[in-house]
Amino acid sequence: MNKLALTLLLSALVGSTLAQERIRSAVQKEVWEREETYWKMVAARDAGGYLELWDEGFIGWPSFEKSPVGKDSFRKNSFGPTIRQISSYKFEQKEVQVYGETGITFLQVRLTRQENGQSSERVIRLTHAWQKRNGKWHIVSGMPCVVNAEGLC
Repeated sequence: MNKLALTLLLSALVGSTLAQERIRSAVQKEVWEREETYWKMVAARDAGGYLELWDEGFIGWPSFEKSPVGKDSFRKNSFGPTIRQISSYKFEQKEVQVYGETGITFLQVRLTRQENGQSSERVIRLTHAWQKRNGKWHIVSGMPCVVNAEGLC
């Protein structure tokens, strides 16, 4: 009985690992690379590179805003207060799907934040909608949520 339970457990773990590392198309990889670029710009505090990722027609609802905003909100604030506090990040889950010239990234990120000299962790889920225009992918919409202790938003 113990061998059977162990075999089933190992099979489940291997299966879930393989499911998370599924094969992606070249276009899915292209969109995901833009998502990774987004996080590199955040980590580097590169406001110019960060703003370049956003489409002029962007509309989304950042966690630090009370209502949906456009790209001008990012121009005025450079980085929102939540983004400025990020000292490190790690992707925990990620997925990307492409529908023609639109790609959607889904990710869960563990963020380490520095606020008032204190370090804390926060887990967020984030969805970005990317659209390819003039040969380049830009964020056209997005919305995050903070994950609570139950693993829900």
